[in-house]
Order: sequence, then C-alpha cells, then structure tokens
Amino acid sequence: MKTNLSIKTGITAVIALALVFASCRKKEMEDDDDTPLISAQANDAQTNDANTDDAYTDADNSMSNSRTLSGTNTASTSPVFWPCDATADTSQIQQGIVTLTFNGSGCSGKNRTGQIKYEVVNYATGVRWKDINAQLIVNFMNYKVTRNGKSMVINGTHNLVNVTGGLVSELSGDKPSIVRTVNSNNMSVVFDDNSTRQWSIAKRRTWDYNGGNLKFSVTANGENGASAWGTNRKGNGFTTKIISPIVCLKNCGWNKPTSGTIEHAVSDRNATVTLGTDASGNISSNACPNNFKVDWTGRRGKQRQYIGTYN
Repeated sequence: MKTNLSIKTGITAVIALALVFASCRKKEMEDDDDTPLISAQANDAQTNDANTDDAYTDADNSMSNSRTLSGTNTASTSPVFWPCDATADTSQIQQGIVTLTFNGSGCSGKNRTGQIKYEVVNYATGVRWKDINAQLIVNFMNYKVTRNGKSMVINGTHNLVNVTGGLVSELSGDKPSIVRTVNSNNMSVVFDDNSTRQWSIAKRRTWDYNGGNLKFSVTANGENGASAWGTNRKGNGFTTKIISPIVCLKNCGWNKPTSGTIEHAVSDRNATVTLGTDASGNISSNACPNNFKVDWTGRRGKQRQYIGTYN
C-alpha cells in the first residue's frame, strides 16, 4: 500500500511539475512574442504619417490656391478651391489667417471633422507663402480623421517652412523641385482606444515635377536623424528614423508610399519597416503597392516579421 501511495504521489508530483513547466513555457512564449507592440507602433506611425502628410499637402495647396496668401496674382477673380470637405473662414485673411472647418462628409477615402487654422508668419510685413523661407503655422484643433474604420484625433501646432520658395502648383520642367520642412513639439494624438500621447516630428518634404506624375519624398530633419519621437499608445517611448527616403507618387495616392525604409526603436526593440511591398513582404512589382513589411529580432533572438496594409 505504501508503495502504491508513493507511486501515486510521485505521478501527481510529475504531472504538477509538467503543468507548471508548460504554464511557464507558455508564459515565456507569450512574453517573447512582441508582435502586438511592434505592429501597433508600425501601424500607428503609418496612419499618423498619412493623416498629417495629407493635412500638410492640403495646407500647401490651399496656400497656392489663395492668391492673397501665396502672393501671386491678387487681381484675379477666379474662385479659390479649399479642401473638398471643408468650409473656409476667410474673415482674417488680410492678417494672413484662414480657418478650415471639416464637415465630416467624407473626401478622398477619409472622413474628417474638427478644424485646421493656417497663419502665414509676418504676413503684415509683406511675407507671402511663395517667398523663400516663408513660415506657415498649421494649428490642428480636434482634427479627427477616420480611414477604413480607424480614427485618430490630432491637436497641436506644426510649423512649415518654404525652404526653396515657390508653390507646388508651379512645379514644371522649368521649376522641377520644391522643398519644405515641418516641425512640431506639441502634437497630441488620441488613438481609437482613447489613449492620448504626445509626439514630436521633424521632417523634410520634397516635391518633384517627375514628368507630371508629381513625386513627393520625405526624409528626417531632426537630431541624430530622427523624424518622430514620443510615446506610443501603450505608453512606451519611441524614436523613428527614416533610413531611405519615403517616396509617394501622385498617381498612387499620397498616403501609399511606393518605397522607403524606416527604423522604429521602441521598448529596447529595433524594427525595420520596408515600404512598398506586396502582401508577402516582397518588394512589389506593382507600380502602386499597398503593403509594408516590418522585420525585427524578438527577445529570445527569434527573427520576426509583420506585414501591414496602408490605411
């Protein structure tokens, strides 16, 4: 009887140890899988880039369209075209200020509400947006963008500088390139899970005529090659660097890069994002790709990969 009891006790102990080991092993595997952290960082960064770059492009186009703000032919009576889903308050235009209110009707694959206020710095002293080194303050006020069911609310001021002078509307074979920089140190982002985080950005934006199919490129313009930094939706600090220029073509859409390489450093992980891939993560042969690939090394040295889709 004692022998049987000892055997039963031993078996029970072995089973208990096996269950504990399996539980610990499962916990280790779960802890090692940082895919949710890295994929969320990559997706949020891509979405924020798409939303803010669209807004900067709208600002540039709005300044170009407004003869008063751009400093072009002020005698023309042609109508000014503001973004298709916005109403413009031009009551302060003689002070270099215009406020857009977005009506939520939907436009170009996105739904927008809130406001954006544009102000040409030193307008009263004669500065116009077409001038070399002209500055434009873009103030986001509860600016909410929804794409494919995912939303983001942006607040804060962004400073655009017209480095080369000139207007995007003037791009041609005679004026093939225009450069802008954009910086923000107080951008607040509210994600669709209601988490709020602070981001900073520093980018250089280049427009090229490209034979009529306008090309738009983004490189980093911050210290140590940083293009963005702050805290993500999980509260983890991050830094983003643009390793090779992010390139978009007008024919493909400004929020769908055809090429580029980005590096995200978050929670002691470094992830490399390759833009312009197919659904398998290969560099796409399609002229207008729709995916990006994220590669990184997991906590236990395992190589991991995530394929994302442009929003």
